[in-house]
Amino acid sequence: MANKDLFSKWIIVTDTKDELTKQLCSYHGVQCIQTDIFYEDGSFKKFKGINEALKKVGKNEWVVFIDIDMVLPPHTKRVFNELEFDKKCIYGIDRVNCNGIQSWIKFVNNPRLIIDSWLLTPSGMNLGSRIIHLYGQKGDNGKFGGYKPLGFFQMCHTSQFDKYPDECKGADHCDIVFANLWSRSQRHLIPEILGVHLESEDNKWGSNWNGRLTAPFMYSISSAEIEVFKTIQNTKDEQNY
Repeated sequence: MANKDLFSKWIIVTDTKDELTKQLCSYHGVQCIQTDIFYEDGSFKKFKGINEALKKVGKNEWVVFIDIDMVLPPHTKRVFNELEFDKKCIYGIDRVNCNGIQSWIKFVNNPRLIIDSWLLTPSGMNLGSRIIHLYGQKGDNGKFGGYKPLGFFQMCHTSQFDKYPDECKGADHCDIVFANLWSRSQRHLIPEILGVHLESEDNKWGSNWNGRLTAPFMYSISSAEIEVFKTIQNTKDEQNY
């Protein structure tokens, strides 16, 4: 919930078996939609979950579609308040890849995305890729496509579309189909914001496009650490007794 205070409203969509996310949303007072519509026809379809969330959103609102493994910097809200956004456009950001919980702990203890409030840096992490389609997509006959905001962060106004595209499977293409609803002149990067993508392991490209296959992003406690904790706890219990 690192991003919680950056937006006025959150809608989290997950499946019916995801009790941990449900409990976390309940604790933070965030709306959670649990549905298995993602898997209705036996394959993972991210867009179906997004469209369930959109049923709770009006037709005159700004929305941000953001992956749950993305952390935005604290100054994001200041950027949103200072910039003027065009309702007819779609906006994206860049991201860095934080590989593993130990890297995240190191970053949290010494965050250096912004130095002296003016220098934006990747803080020693690898910069994520952009989609720029110099010669278009398949079927475009070499036509220039240009920059397209990826689905980990897409900001747009609900007056400009009816639904998230439903003609694709997985989580790897529907965001590009969605970005294509806007012309290149209407697709913009917000350079002041650099998100942090939390990777639980050294993921291969597309590891989770058909549903999550990689390990959860969390700190695993070894059996030795558990035994040390038990010893400390037993000592405290004896002292309290």
